Amino acid sequence: MQRGLRHPESEHAGIADPAEEFCARSVLRHETRDLHVRAEALIGDRPFRDLPSYLRVLRANLSVIEAVHRAATAYLPPSLTAGLATDVARLRADLAELGAGADCDRLDIDIRTPAAALGAVYVMEGSRLGGRILARRAETGLGLGATSGATYLNGSGKATGRRWRRFVQALNLRVASAEDVSRAVTAARETFGLIIRQYERA
Repeated sequence: MQRGLRHPESEHAGIADPAEEFCARSVLRHETRDLHVRAEALIGDRPFRDLPSYLRVLRANLSVIEAVHRAATAYLPPSLTAGLATDVARLRADLAELGAGADCDRLDIDIRTPAAALGAVYVMEGSRLGGRILARRAETGLGLGATSGATYLNGSGKATGRRWRRFVQALNLRVASAEDVSRAVTAARETFGLIIRQYERA
């Protein structure tokens, strides 16, 4: 989530609320920080200097987002998964714009409860916050823009922050018990595990 997927609580998130210090979001941030660091380290700068590497990262992102979207749809209302469908469409559009195929690994993630679904979606939704920073790197290094191969990274522009805040509100309301927080953390870590494995192969 990005690097390729930026962690939702990276230094560039810019959306912090002290009142949420002990909420689901805070626990998820703390319990996935090690995997966030590892995922970011795997990407480095190469995808923003080398087009084939960039395409591999797009496919890696696509495979993970599709897996989370498929698994989470059964447990969450459309309002909480529509953003993932949009991200899939944008990734496929970028690959097509760059003349690359959108074939990618079909991955599976073990999601069996709404709380687990929210934990997985947390990673994907949070990854969008750093997209605009990465979009500037793609523009500088590869000459790509919002309509020319970096649609996914550019995301919804200024509306990206609003999308994140709406998701965090739903997350904190729906994941409140210790059991649900544990389920969400397990799924979030599994999601990061998928990201790491895909980036290792990219």
